[in-house]
Amino acid sequence: MASRAAGELPMERTGAPFHLLREDDGGGDAKGRHEAPAPNTVNDDGGFSVNNSVLTRNNANNGPYPEGDCQRFFRVVVPLVAGFACIMAIVAVFTIFLARKHKHGGDDGGNLPVIIQEWEYVNFTSNCGEPFIVENNVITGIKAYNGTIYLTVPRWKPGVPSTLNSLYLGPDGAASLKPYPSCEWQRIGDANALQYVQSMEIDPSGRMWIIDVGRMNFATSTPINQVPPKIVIFDINANSVIRMYNFTNKVAPHNSSFLNDIVVDYQRKWAYISDTGAEGGIIAYDFNSNTARRFSDQSTQIDPSLGFVIAGVDYGTQNFTSPADGIALSPDGKTLYYCALHALKLYSVPTKTLQNMTKTKSEISSEIVLLVEKESPSDGLTTTSTGTIYYGGLTTASVYAISDPGKPSQRTTTIFHDEETMQWLDTFAFDEEEGTMLWTTNQLQRYFTTPTNYIGPPRIPMRIFSLKIDEQSYMRTS
Repeated sequence: MASRAAGELPMERTGAPFHLLREDDGGGDAKGRHEAPAPNTVNDDGGFSVNNSVLTRNNANNGPYPEGDCQRFFRVVVPLVAGFACIMAIVAVFTIFLARKHKHGGDDGGNLPVIIQEWEYVNFTSNCGEPFIVENNVITGIKAYNGTIYLTVPRWKPGVPSTLNSLYLGPDGAASLKPYPSCEWQRIGDANALQYVQSMEIDPSGRMWIIDVGRMNFATSTPINQVPPKIVIFDINANSVIRMYNFTNKVAPHNSSFLNDIVVDYQRKWAYISDTGAEGGIIAYDFNSNTARRFSDQSTQIDPSLGFVIAGVDYGTQNFTSPADGIALSPDGKTLYYCALHALKLYSVPTKTLQNMTKTKSEISSEIVLLVEKESPSDGLTTTSTGTIYYGGLTTASVYAISDPGKPSQRTTTIFHDEETMQWLDTFAFDEEEGTMLWTTNQLQRYFTTPTNYIGPPRIPMRIFSLKIDEQSYMRTS
């Protein structure tokens, strides 16, 4: 079956947070006992003992009945055994707690995400007349608006019939991808259609800001560079195009760029795009003037010494050499965060610096701040309405949160971890109708290095997670 039924799948990996049960020590010291008198002697209190076996009459501390050796044994040993059992029970509970925390929970023991959809392989409601090579299709980008989830399928390789889609649930609950806005928009080689969409953003008014890489099949030896990269701004509610803008070769080189991710300051109508092609870069697009500029320096490039170990497999330093990738925007629109995929450093830069088209490369570089060294290399980033930055650890199978970025109180916490289901967290989104943050995982390390074994049971490489949070998208300020 192509996918699991929709709806929250609590599975064994989800559920209520697991709390450590604390028990008080069960009894303290065993009650004292009187020393047995010598055989066949009379005690001071009138009691007697015969051969230290029977009938030591007890004082008020020992109860109303005489106590022999057997009774004394049980009185002393049973509490010791019970105490030992209690200690072992506490150790067992604590061990289970730690194991569950390692696999599932975060630093704060808060609520856990659920899987709302998972795929063994991608299928479409229509192939749009295009070739379909099932193992070349992988879900990456995700966004949600007005109850609909939108997903992208990169055209890294041939045989991808539709690159931008909505999530469609059939009568039996099975999920498939429906080409969006239509099959006509998926035509390969048509400069007015979508060639390869890696990601998009949807602002609160329902405008989808789509970045079209233009280039296709560049994960093969025969890339196609026929159509220039562009940004398409599409009105979801009106089902119509607002703007289509082709980037110049200087801003997004037509033979080497890779427009990867996008964030939008929808009030000021600026978009910021990460370019993962060549040495990496950041593109700033101004809707009002319909112009764009590019910036790149050492901060957008890779760390060539960084190695990747994912799910116990050592991929070395040469498999995932992607520069500028993750990108996020502060809720006030004043600070842009970004990082290379193949690096640990997360940087920030004032957006007013990028918006000033007269600023030189060196002037922009002088205003860049190293925000933090992340716990792991990451792909996508996002920010919330309170300014918290979220990212996914590629080598740790975890979600992290950076609270109060850039302030003395800045802190990184682990939100969730699962070695099996969290391999390669790709993109974040917000479903504000449900009050959740969404993200995709897709095991891209296997897609690129072992493509013939990427799909099919028992493997389930693609998933959508949903996490209840008390925050909204960065585009909705608190």
